[in-house]
This record gives sequence, structure tokens and C-alpha cells, in this order.
Amino acid sequence: MNLNLRSWKEFEMGKLFDIKKGKRLTSADQEDGNNNYIGAIDSNNGVANHIGQKPIHSANTISLSYNGSVGEAFYQSEPYWATDDVNALYSYYDDFNKYIGLFMVAVIRQEKYKFSYGRKWTLDNMNKTKINLPIQHNDDGTPFIDVNKKYSDDGYVPDWKFMEYYMKSLHHKPLTTKNKSENVSQLDVEKWKEFYIGKLFNINRGKTLSSENKEEFIGDDYSCINGGSVNNGELCKMSEELQEMGFVLQEVPSLSLSRVGNAGLTFLQTEPYYIADNAFSLVLKKQKNKFVYLFLSTCLNSEVFKYSYGRTISSEKYMLTAIKLPVQHNADGTIFIDDKHTYSEEGYVPDWQFMEDYIKSLPYGDRL
Repeated sequence: MNLNLRSWKEFEMGKLFDIKKGKRLTSADQEDGNNNYIGAIDSNNGVANHIGQKPIHSANTISLSYNGSVGEAFYQSEPYWATDDVNALYSYYDDFNKYIGLFMVAVIRQEKYKFSYGRKWTLDNMNKTKINLPIQHNDDGTPFIDVNKKYSDDGYVPDWKFMEYYMKSLHHKPLTTKNKSENVSQLDVEKWKEFYIGKLFNINRGKTLSSENKEEFIGDDYSCINGGSVNNGELCKMSEELQEMGFVLQEVPSLSLSRVGNAGLTFLQTEPYYIADNAFSLVLKKQKNKFVYLFLSTCLNSEVFKYSYGRTISSEKYMLTAIKLPVQHNADGTIFIDDKHTYSEEGYVPDWQFMEDYIKSLPYGDRL
């Protein structure tokens, strides 16, 4: 099933959901128990803790952070308590279910970029926020119009069944692997050497994506990366016409790098993509394969702690950051020295083959 975003229509969230606020509960007041406590976090399906207090919100709803990790949405299959930084979305559609909920969560998360830099998603703004959804059609292909205008002032009705069937179509068989964890090579980090990021990579800056451009050029051609912590950093899918606004497709494989928010977080990108102003693209000066990039991504992500507390990454300072990597050796076991000093002032050369072999040897590395 394909997503034809051009045929989707806008719906105000307040016409789709009864949006209810959470309730403050301090850590000191929390009792021991097994009920889900949903916080304004971006992981673990929003579950920050388990408490003994009775849930205040029903299952089969969506939790949505309006403060903290603003825009993080999760489908909740069990009753829960939501903190006062989280709203609960109760669908007006009577047959709402987890498949529709998961589809809606993915759509709602596309609004996250509007609330960076500490902006809050107030209840009034949340009700007025417009999201795009597939709509129901008549047998002749024309849009079905509800005279009661339950979900839209224009009378459009979300295609609930399409959402459900689309999510069900994504089911796949569980992955298997022939690789055994006991066969993975050991990492002797103490013997690794330092390399400046600027000696390894070229860095490309992102371009500002305005709300108007996002709405005009939304499509399903290429990912637009803007430094998120989920969905491989993707903000949304955009059409190839975005290149008319000066956006350039990035070389692959490469790494996307978050500049603010989740600063320092990298993701492997294997399909051509755009980068917005909250991200950079990192391309090795001597191109390597995706396995090497995955190894390097892990090494770079170990430096994320340096950019906590709202720090922003500048390309100049980032390229002066040093990371440790395995190095190439001569046949006699001594370290190989490159007299051209391509990758380091000392002449060390990263052991690209070791990086590739290591990633391939990991459990599920044979499925990459």
C-alpha cells in the first residue's frame, strides 16, 4: 500500500480528539505499583515509571507531550497516569484501535519541529493544530463529504480503514541471524588512537525549512533530516521539487548529525536525503561502505554527553573533536604509519577493514 500524501487533507486535532490534560504527581508522592506513569520523555513508549496510584486516563488513547520532549506521541494500550506535561488524546472515532493509533502517532510526530528551542505546545494551539490525513472517497473517486462536518469544517472524513490496513500491511516475520555473540571480536579500545573528525569527514550544513515550504513540498520522494532522536532523524518526507528551494540531496552512505536538541546524535543514511537547519551531513573524505559508517556512528554517539544541557554544535568546533578508532598494523605487528598523514598528524590510519568485519560479525550483522 502506497502513501499518496498529495491527496491527503487537513484536519484540526481538536476535531479528531477530545484532548485532556495530565495531572502533576511528584516523585515524593508516587506510590509503588504496576500502573504506567507517562512522562514527557522520548523513549520507552513514554513510560517514565510505574506507580501505585490508579490511572487517570483510559487505554486506546494517545499520550502527547506538550512540554519537555514536546511532540513525542505514543499509543497507549493500557490505562495510565499522565504527568502534567502530557495530554491524553481520546479519539472521536468509535472504532479507534491500536493500528489507527500507531498511524496517527507517526503523523502527529511530524509536528515536532514547530516546537523546538523550548517552545510549549499549549492546549489551545494543540486543538487548532492541523495535520494531514488520508480521506474517504465515494465510489466515483470524489471525496466523501459528511454533511454534519464531524471531523472537518470542509466535511472531509479520515479514511480510518486505510490507516488500519496500512499499519497491518507493515507486519513482517521476525528477523533471524546466523551470527553468534560469542564469535564477535573483542574491542581493545586501549590500543586505539585519536583522530580528529575533520581529518576523517567533510561536513555539510543544513538549510532552513520554513513552515510554508514544508507544507508546499511535502511528499514521499526523500527524507528530510532535522536532528530528531527517533525515526533515523527524519522530520518528514519531502518531494523532489524541494530542490527548487536550494535543498541538495546528500551523498550516501553518510551520517546525519543533530546540531541542536539531540545535539551530537548521528544516524546512518543509505538513501539520498535532504538536511534541514538543525542537522549536518558527515561524509568520509575517502568513501566507505555502510558497515564502516555504522561503526563510526557508534563511536561518535559516545560523545553525545558533551552536548547536553541545550548546547548547540558548531561545525568548526565539531570538526576539532577527537575520537578513538582502531588503527592499521604492519605484518610484523607494528603500527602502520602513513607518510602523507592523511588521517592524523601522527600518520595513523583507521582500520577500515576491522570496522567492517566487526559490524558484520555482530548478531544480525548478516541481515544488514
